[in-house]
Amino acid sequence: MQRWLIGGFATLVLVLASCGPGTHAPSDTTAPMTSRPSAAATPATSPTPTPAAAGTLAACATAARPTPTSAPAGPIVAVLNQNVNPQELELVDASGDVLNQTPDSQVSPAAFGPNPLGVGPEGAYLYNSTSGEVSLLGLIGAPEVIGQVTLTNQFDDVSFAVSPSGECWILSDTSHDSNGDGTSRLYVDVDGASPALLTTLTRSAMVNGGFGGGYRVLRWDPAGVLLGTDPTGVGGAGPFLNDEYTLATVVRLDPLTVTRSPPLCASGRFGDVAPDGMVACLTGEGSDAEIVVTPPQGSPSSIDTSIQFAGHLQFVGGSSLLTYCTSDESPASDGSGAGWTEELWTVDLGTSATSPQQLMSGDGSWCEGGVVAGANSLAVPVGTGGGETPSIEILNLTSGQATATIASADAVYGVL
Repeated sequence: MQRWLIGGFATLVLVLASCGPGTHAPSDTTAPMTSRPSAAATPATSPTPTPAAAGTLAACATAARPTPTSAPAGPIVAVLNQNVNPQELELVDASGDVLNQTPDSQVSPAAFGPNPLGVGPEGAYLYNSTSGEVSLLGLIGAPEVIGQVTLTNQFDDVSFAVSPSGECWILSDTSHDSNGDGTSRLYVDVDGASPALLTTLTRSAMVNGGFGGGYRVLRWDPAGVLLGTDPTGVGGAGPFLNDEYTLATVVRLDPLTVTRSPPLCASGRFGDVAPDGMVACLTGEGSDAEIVVTPPQGSPSSIDTSIQFAGHLQFVGGSSLLTYCTSDESPASDGSGAGWTEELWTVDLGTSATSPQQLMSGDGSWCEGGVVAGANSLAVPVGTGGGETPSIEILNLTSGQATATIASADAVYGVL
């Protein structure tokens, strides 16, 4: 079994809460994409920073998040359905019914055409590299164009995040030169105004063994914007490749001062950072992977995974619980050759004895495909190999039992 990563659009997976059982509703044709006139102007692509006023940007980081208009009870999950042609980005309610979806030909697996970016409190976002349009798929109606960012080169890497307030978003346009070194132009849109170039950043590809040039937006939280490495020309087979390339060196950008922090992990690979500032880093990959957890004040503690590879580290419900995946190289269960046996773990950091508990194990690509952590649940892609129909399974962390299944879904992009 092989795992592949090719530089391109990031799959942004965010928090998922527990859902009730259900299946997808039949697809419906949606009206053409509409535009928001005030946001249609193309911003300048000059490398000179033109940040928005600090007072305006400060409002982006407030914790208050608006509730989508006419939102049903329970979580609304954004999933990608590749089992239809053309593929669809869908907003699904707690029962598994499709509330809204992209119209025909609105989601493209290629560099051209709309590609999913992530989610915010109002819906799911897409970017069209041909037109430069950023659009929002809300709970009802066609996607609405909310801004336009013209790429320096049409094949640039694009990454994106919504602010904690839900009123702003940031988009990184990263170009790579012949050496793989990256130049990232970070645009910020504040409350529907035309996107402004916040800053231009450069980073050598050698930050990650030749594959880490430029900056990829990972998320925007009250403490600032997390920026990871932005790989280009990468590929190959192995466990947790996306982590290896994107999380090799993670820094935090203050959008008000446009300054970057030192790497959040002084040694090893970044794993995750909790709301209170606790950081999880990963060392010893390829031999004996070890997770080092460091609180804002206090001494670090270690979790020895006793296995070669680990990835997808995620704090759940604050900093008291950590979930992660492990993988070792072993023959596939069907005897077809080398594969990876993957295991999903959780560890309670709020107790004196940090003893990891195994939740799932197998030789499928479900863990590699991205496990999404929520307040008390995990979303696990299943059926991604062996000709099975893919789906998203909701796993309760308290009971360890599956509580719901979202059928015919390949990837989770987040929850509103």
